[in-house]
Amino acid sequence: MTAHRDPWDIEDEAAEDEDALAPMAPTVGPAWRSARRTAIHAIAPSVERLLRAWREVVWPRAREEREWALRADLEVGSWRIYRHVGSQGSRAHEYLEFGITATVDERGEVRGFVVDDGQAFLLVESDDLAHVRDALAELHRQRPQPKRYESALFAHGAGSGEGRESGVLARLVRIVRP
Repeated sequence: MTAHRDPWDIEDEAAEDEDALAPMAPTVGPAWRSARRTAIHAIAPSVERLLRAWREVVWPRAREEREWALRADLEVGSWRIYRHVGSQGSRAHEYLEFGITATVDERGEVRGFVVDDGQAFLLVESDDLAHVRDALAELHRQRPQPKRYESALFAHGAGSGEGRESGVLARLVRIVRP
């Protein structure tokens, strides 16, 4: 006689799925973390150069440090550039942004990147940064809208004070008030 299995018994099915996937799950240990860290540190200068060059292309007038920022989180393998486009008081700051996050396999090899504009993302299944640049261009063609944050992501605007004018208005204020 065969055992009858209840098709609605989700717990049994989930346990079977976990058992089936266990041999395929990567082991995340100190060796992987070390290999990942090494890979991320190796590509960091190239990714940062790419984002700085990209900033020159899409935001050529944002030359001053208080108008844009590059942030890196090497523990995660993530880099972002932000351009401040305006603030309404001290609790509403708007930015345009682009980000790159590396995907590193268990052997410490870069397998690809996630490229985003804070709203949409593209997967790049290559370690070639030329493909990452193409993904940045595609996201830029979609004309991303500014993203609002409750607190400032970096010191910006006239005198970099909270709630002060920024962008074009800040430049006008600097011209009028020497």
